[in-house]
Amino acid sequence: MDSRTDAEVIACSVESPASFGELFDRHGTTLFRYFVRRVGPDDADSLLGELFRIAFERRESYDTARAEARPWLYGIASNLLARHRQGEARRLDAIAQLVNTSITASDLFSEVDARLDASRRWTDVAAAITTLPQGERDTLLLFSSTSPACFSSPSVAKRGWAVAMTKRGCSPGSSSATGWS
Repeated sequence: MDSRTDAEVIACSVESPASFGELFDRHGTTLFRYFVRRVGPDDADSLLGELFRIAFERRESYDTARAEARPWLYGIASNLLARHRQGEARRLDAIAQLVNTSITASDLFSEVDARLDASRRWTDVAAAITTLPQGERDTLLLFSSTSPACFSSPSVAKRGWAVAMTKRGCSPGSSSATGWS
């Protein structure tokens, strides 16, 4: 077993880049679990890859006086998560704008009121989602991207999220809305 410190591995990787893999072997699983708890397994894979890409590119600036690299890696991971969250917020804003502009003049009069209500409320829904605690927001966003019962219909884009949810029986507390049967 190699008893080199993380700092020694990083210093060695400047001359021999392949040795940086040892750092991944030591800390990859722990950091993957860290990402999974915050964003789920799908995004965790790409974030972990991005983390070690950034660490590899910045390895020459690592302070080798610090034997343990885990705090440095967690710092990079935290910055990646912050950028990921900002991207989530931008996507929610874009969805809100899309829903607000999806109303057409050819709508039937009976559906116009419902569409306008859904369109007006979506901005409030998007704002409310961003105020949820991180775990609840992750769960909601994960559910909304995978639920065939409530989100797979083209009517979501055409009629707006709230109207489509109501028409499919996906009201809060219903089994369709929670994904539980």
